[in-house]
Amino acid sequence: SQVLISQAGRSMSLPVHGVGMVSSSLEVCVPPLYWYDDWPRLLLFVEYHRREGAFITIYANSVSHTVKRILDYYESQGVIRVINWPMLPLLEEEDPNRSVYRLSHSLAHNDCVLRSSSKYTTLLDIDEFIYVRNSSFLDFVKSKFSSDSSIGSLQFEHLGLISEAQLDESFDALDLMEIREIEGPSKVLFNPSSILFLSTHTVNTHVEGFHRTNISKDEAFLLHMRNSFGHKKVGERIAMDDRFSSDLKERVKATRDAIFGSMIPSFTLNVTKEVIRCTSTWRTDGCKTPIHSCYSQLMTMEEWFFYSPSDDSHFLVL
Repeated sequence: SQVLISQAGRSMSLPVHGVGMVSSSLEVCVPPLYWYDDWPRLLLFVEYHRREGAFITIYANSVSHTVKRILDYYESQGVIRVINWPMLPLLEEEDPNRSVYRLSHSLAHNDCVLRSSSKYTTLLDIDEFIYVRNSSFLDFVKSKFSSDSSIGSLQFEHLGLISEAQLDESFDALDLMEIREIEGPSKVLFNPSSILFLSTHTVNTHVEGFHRTNISKDEAFLLHMRNSFGHKKVGERIAMDDRFSSDLKERVKATRDAIFGSMIPSFTLNVTKEVIRCTSTWRTDGCKTPIHSCYSQLMTMEEWFFYSPSDDSHFLVL
């Protein structure tokens, strides 16, 4: 029931937690959110995957109060769960938060593998959607895994999702969506019980006897709605059926109105642009740190909520 961990003369006893029941459902994990204020994109992400039958786990460090309102609403509805991803405690002579970026993401990725209670789990950013042609996401995944019991993960190729308009509180940009052949990293969906180590885009190591299957873009693909793609009509246009956008705008606006009523907040890309600017020199600075790199620039741009350590985080600092 307990495991003793020792390092450099320090030790700590940790409780062992059971995995619990695993359901044949779909779960989407979102890596830690830092300085996150893009609430229209968050609404779109949740409503799309909610429609596809997915439960969503979101790791959160710092978000705007508008985003916090949305997260609280969805959590109260049982649509998502938020995992607090706070800053590490400060040491007398060192601040460990100055070097947590990539390691923090990898830790969250593999925490998702251990924490997931779903047989089918994927790791996506807020601007990403796995889109299946002519089928529901969950039905497609179940069909693939049932066709071969040795499949441990499915790899989805990257396509760009662009719009002639900026996504804002009106959600009119959804009427102008196009899929374009834009290069980018693929993403993976996996059975957690078959994973030994997960990285950002793929499974590094499967349990012996399991393997990865690459999914053809004729069947399904990753849609990446990255801000930097803008509305430039780059790359070959890919035919898009109605299933992606069907009723999505109505769903998003209905939830927006349920949360904010007539007091709908406006949205701009000011924070996003500042994050891009203040992290642009990270190679020269030596490390891209999610909190420190932009703290002085961003702290006064929004009303921020910082998540604190919670009893259910299962993380202790040794």
